[in-house]
Amino acid sequence: MGEDKFTKCMLDNGVDLNAGGTPDDEGGDGTSQGTTSPADQQTQQEALAKCRQFLPDGGAPKPLGEEALQQAREFAKCMRDKGVEYPDPDPNALGGEGVTPIPEGIDVNDPATREIMADCSRQTGGAVPGGSR
Repeated sequence: MGEDKFTKCMLDNGVDLNAGGTPDDEGGDGTSQGTTSPADQQTQQEALAKCRQFLPDGGAPKPLGEEALQQAREFAKCMRDKGVEYPDPDPNALGGEGVTPIPEGIDVNDPATREIMADCSRQTGGAVPGGSR
């Protein structure tokens, strides 16, 4: 399969988007974050700055659609019902269709929080903040 311009640019700048695991490789709950070293994060940020021009709309994320916003609200309510201080999503958040950012203060590396997030994801149709459905 051929590479698109963005993927090739990222690879040329030291980031192989096809290498390594994805959140789904680590249990399928899509909540994996914070596993990239600071040096790798820096390389990724620099490559993205150079390659963003090859993304649709320059990589600018779209606001949440109504369906995604409703799912995110249900997810937030589920989290609160399970004891996690989790705010409702910002309807103006630019996460992209089907993607909402994880609110500040939520420790996605805590196993208990990850389990609650996975449970709420199952209950709300697979919506997981920080990832796509």
